[in-house]
Amino acid sequence: ERAIEGLTGAVAVAAALAACAEKVAAATGAPATTVSAGLAVVLSTAVPSLVAPLAPWGALVGKQLLFLFFASVGVTAGAAATSLSPAAALPLGAFGVMIYVSHLTVILGVGRLLKVPLADLLLASNANIGNPATAAAMASARGWSSRVLPAVLAGTLGNA
Repeated sequence: ERAIEGLTGAVAVAAALAACAEKVAAATGAPATTVSAGLAVVLSTAVPSLVAPLAPWGALVGKQLLFLFFASVGVTAGAAATSLSPAAALPLGAFGVMIYVSHLTVILGVGRLLKVPLADLLLASNANIGNPATAAAMASARGWSSRVLPAVLAGTLGNA
């Protein structure tokens, strides 16, 4: 019974935040995902005692939605990969490697000069090359739970 209440509460809060974000986004012209992330941060900062009990349920729902997202991306990527000829795939792959190596060299070089922690640099890189979902998944997989929300926000702002 407590599980249903927690799960329902987390989904209800998420739906309310999404509805508010849509209204604010329509009124301001801001991206709804950015507004939604901002509202979630404001809510969790303003009333942490209200939101904290919902966190495990939000994480559960979020993890399942990430699995669904990754599965759908994998299906479309697989279809795109099979349509490429080997002759076209090699230069495209080489170009991708060149872009990622350049990106990582700049990120790590500037980060080292500014003395930014390596975990933050890697998550920022992931959030900008990938998206909020991949950055959150990386933070979670590495055990950097305190960096999950900043990774999602960096990826969301990068998409805005």
